[in-house]
Amino acid sequence: DGFRFACFPKKAGRLEPELNDVQTERLGRYLARLHTVGEGVSQQSKRRPLTTQVMVDEPLEFLLKSPLVPSDIQSRLKALGERLARQTKIWIDPLPRILTHGDCHVGNVLWRGDEPIFIDFDDMMMAPAVQDFWMLTGGDDEDGLRRREILLRSYEQLRPFDRQTLPYVPLLRAMRMIHFLGWIAIRWDDPSFPRAFPDFPMSRYWYDQLESLDRLIYGFDQGAFGG
Repeated sequence: DGFRFACFPKKAGRLEPELNDVQTERLGRYLARLHTVGEGVSQQSKRRPLTTQVMVDEPLEFLLKSPLVPSDIQSRLKALGERLARQTKIWIDPLPRILTHGDCHVGNVLWRGDEPIFIDFDDMMMAPAVQDFWMLTGGDDEDGLRRREILLRSYEQLRPFDRQTLPYVPLLRAMRMIHFLGWIAIRWDDPSFPRAFPDFPMSRYWYDQLESLDRLIYGFDQGAFGG
């Protein structure tokens, strides 16, 4: 009846909220294989691109018109969104893109022994390869950076990776935050969303979000990355 659908074999597996080094290394090689396939079909893909327009401008425009955003928040949100857009247009928009998972975190990887199974491909996007790295290894603390290095080394066994894109991770995080906030606001009429995000219309929720955004953008505004 005109509805597109896909069928996949049922696979049993378990979630691993904390990956050990062996799993991280294996995951890097699987991710390289995923990206090799994604690169091969990129020319035919109609998936949305990770760009300033899609990830910042469009959700920000919706948020600034939404009654869910407290009036005392809107001017600062607008200023932060514009700061972010200035930097992502310089650093993110020019990067080469391939078809990526797009939502690549440990909650979207099941495990059977040491074999990872990627799931939840509905957010696939045309993006720099680094987009699928930063969510897998957590923050930028010592342990997160160590695990990211393991992931990178194993990935590079099968395909090259542009390590010069790693400093852009804060911008990618900030882009995801803005897009996620817009995603919630757009779907607020769904009864499940107010239940899942009860603090969303409250000023204290937005103060926390804006503080996080400010910290992510600050280094680029100060020229720490050549901006």
